[in-house]
Amino acid sequence: MLSVLCAVAWTAMLPSGLVNDVPALAFLTSTKLAPDGRIVQQVEPYLPQAGDLILFHEHINIWDIFFRVVGSGPPDHSGVMFVLPDGRMAVLEAAPENGTGGYILRVCLMEAQSRFTSCKGTILIRRLRNPLTPAQSARLTDFALAQQGKHYAVGRLLRQFTPFRARGPKRIELWGKTDLNRRTWICSELVVAAYTCIGLMNPAQFPANAMYPLDLLEDTNYDLRATWYPAEIWRARAVPTVVYGEVSTKR
Repeated sequence: MLSVLCAVAWTAMLPSGLVNDVPALAFLTSTKLAPDGRIVQQVEPYLPQAGDLILFHEHINIWDIFFRVVGSGPPDHSGVMFVLPDGRMAVLEAAPENGTGGYILRVCLMEAQSRFTSCKGTILIRRLRNPLTPAQSARLTDFALAQQGKHYAVGRLLRQFTPFRARGPKRIELWGKTDLNRRTWICSELVVAAYTCIGLMNPAQFPANAMYPLDLLEDTNYDLRATWYPAEIWRARAVPTVVYGEVSTKR
């Protein structure tokens, strides 16, 4: 408990400006096993970097049902952190929420700070273990700019309810692939294609059209642990709570 309280006090004193010359973007929390065997919640500033994997869960029943029907589960949306040409951090997404209960059915480049603070659900972040090289970061930015404005793949989303989706061992052999220049995108397809473009995912191992956001969160079907840390919960404020060894994740 003392270590957690110290972490809270330290993070609360941080300015909203720079930490090690990188703008902090609120906080990340994760659960850790303390030496005495209790589970505690660790809090630290989130220093975003290009290539971080962003996952969203809106807690909307219809989307949870959709993913369970097609053999998956929440989270229901994904994106990639990258650097805009002007140096700001942004999230590359296909069909992000519009802030009024609907969705923008295009590929959008969303400024990270405003995107996170306007999100009404849970944000999970898998940080890169090793920063991108300048060349990789530049390629990621170029990829994001080239996809901006493309339409969301509504037809391909509906196909997930049919036997003609790429999900499943036999179907992956037949239809599984990663296309780096689609005319339309599903969110997880776009994320996997972005990582393929910069060399973090092998298309033979990670077929973009067969992967859902849950596959990017868990490491059951596709193991991402060598490249990304386990997911942590994004929070606007550092307010961890530990109760008798159980962690509260209230925002």
